[in-house]
Amino acid sequence: MSVNTFLFVKCIKNGLYKRNEEIELNKSQKKELLMRREKIEKEKMLYCANLIDSASNIEIIDIIQEYDKKLREMYKIDYPIYKQMDSENVDIQKFSENIDFNNGDSIILPYFNGTEYWIKITIQNKIKFFQYMFENGYFTGFSIICPKKHILYHIEIGEQDYEIYINQIVYLDDMDITKVNKWKMEKELQKLLAIEFVKEYCHKNNLSLQKLKNQIFELSYDACGFLQASDVVPEGLVNDKETSPKPTLIIKNENGQLVIKSTEYTEIYLKNETI
Repeated sequence: MSVNTFLFVKCIKNGLYKRNEEIELNKSQKKELLMRREKIEKEKMLYCANLIDSASNIEIIDIIQEYDKKLREMYKIDYPIYKQMDSENVDIQKFSENIDFNNGDSIILPYFNGTEYWIKITIQNKIKFFQYMFENGYFTGFSIICPKKHILYHIEIGEQDYEIYINQIVYLDDMDITKVNKWKMEKELQKLLAIEFVKEYCHKNNLSLQKLKNQIFELSYDACGFLQASDVVPEGLVNDKETSPKPTLIIKNENGQLVIKSTEYTEIYLKNETI
């Protein structure tokens, strides 16, 4: 190899070495920059979280995949609305009654304040918490997870009202429970959610929740309902109609909204005798 060729190769190698050094330096700088941005974002997010009235024990937590999957179901455009609340005259007391956690409970706020982070906080005063969230613009769109009962809520502003969506996780041991039992448990869960949904309706119409809880609950594709079991002794097809359960309260999915419908048997079987 000639001297000139040797020098040329050496220069090329030195150039490549320096270029690799620059690439590694750029990677290191980018990583450091990302870490710095992440730190700043977390600090801002925690600052906002610490401003929440009556909140304590605030911590950032990892995304919980089971909950995240349920949240994404709720974010779909065709997911049914659980409740609608007047957006012009917001009754915070009434609003908070639709979210099932108590003072002193810990809740999770996923993707808090528009970030990728999830925070877990303890709420000492539920009313003050919702009042703060409303006054500071969070009602335009935020989610709440109540880990004690594995219930998820999403709240957002619709065309005219605030809309509340609800979902829930059921933890089942695949080794200890059959498919039939899973279905029964899922049905019981849906019944509990349905009772929660009609609670306010029953109160306004003087209907007994206790009577409702004791009734048969059935599910179909776009509706669910409560039925009063018949006390008539079956005699084959002779009195088939008389022995059929009587529908007392129906919840239907109409254009993506859950609607409660009474029947001719509602007052007969659900009327609350004690006023």
